[in-house]
Amino acid sequence: MRSPGALCYILASVLNDITATLVSYRAAYTNRASFMLLAIAAIIAGLVLLVWSADRFIEGAAATAKHLGMPSLLIGMVIIGFLSLIHI
Repeated sequence: MRSPGALCYILASVLNDITATLVSYRAAYTNRASFMLLAIAAIIAGLVLLVWSADRFIEGAAATAKHLGMPSLLIGMVIIGFLSLIHI
């Protein structure tokens, strides 16, 4: 079974491919409104996926911390500190 992190990575990759396809085939859409609705739907789906995967990541980190006997607050502070250093 794949880990939730791997699943989130796969879903984000698929969404990225969909977005790239939308951009590359924009000329094929004769109706701008249909393209705009499709682009907005892709953005909303991406935001929903981002929030869901971030929540799963934090829950998994807290569960790992509890399993190792560390306070959840400590692992949360480490995750936030580490992610604030990364500029994606």
